[in-house]
Amino acid sequence: MKYVNLSFDDGRSDTYDIAFPILKKYGLYATVNIISNFVLESEKYQFKSATKAMTIEQILNWQQNGYEVACHGKTHSNTVEDVVQNIRELKQFGVNTTEIGFASPSSEITPENVKRMGILSLKERGILSYIRSGVQIRRGGVQCIILSIIEKITHSSYLYWILNRNNVVRYGQKPSVWPSVAVKSYTSLRQLTNLINKIRDNEIVIIMFHSILRKDNKLYGADDYYWDAERFEKFCEFISKNQELKVVTMREIVKCFQ
Repeated sequence: MKYVNLSFDDGRSDTYDIAFPILKKYGLYATVNIISNFVLESEKYQFKSATKAMTIEQILNWQQNGYEVACHGKTHSNTVEDVVQNIRELKQFGVNTTEIGFASPSSEITPENVKRMGILSLKERGILSYIRSGVQIRRGGVQCIILSIIEKITHSSYLYWILNRNNVVRYGQKPSVWPSVAVKSYTSLRQLTNLINKIRDNEIVIIMFHSILRKDNKLYGADDYYWDAERFEKFCEFISKNQELKVVTMREIVKCFQ
């Protein structure tokens, strides 16, 4: 069996308004990573492709339907204090924070710096069940940066796989920081489906989204941190029909793999 996690950063309103109904339509579960202060004071955040956050009621409904809620920092930060405050505010919202995980804002956390930044201690103390980061292309040297620019222009499925193959986790690896594959506005459906087809049995890939927007949304095209809703639905249909694939929350996969 292959495994995939669909992960949505920030707690943007479109995650609930657009992605959630599509996920339910195809019977797929997912993880949303909430910035608690974005929920409380959306006007303080400058996400060009998202000006509103999920409401507390929507977050609770998301979780009550069996979907996962995880941390993304109280103020979109990678400090121990920000994560602890994030968990505290989620509890105040009414979120069940048992075995809660943390998705690193801006993918700043890496296996090399996680201990120095203090975040690993939260996992060691049982406050966090896992730490998830993202693609580390900007830390991969000039060659990776050049390849990523070519991939952006050409939408090459081959280059997308080359750049992301190290973000696939094999059963038994037990990473201190889970990597993920970032989906940007220019990511093609073919690139994602090709990546899914290339992973093998007992491997997990985490697909990281931000906004899911329809073409008539005034924020469509504002930056690269969104994906087209039509493409997203086609992707959900594709993975729902793949009998070799199981879509799971991060909490489930961490229990299974570790």
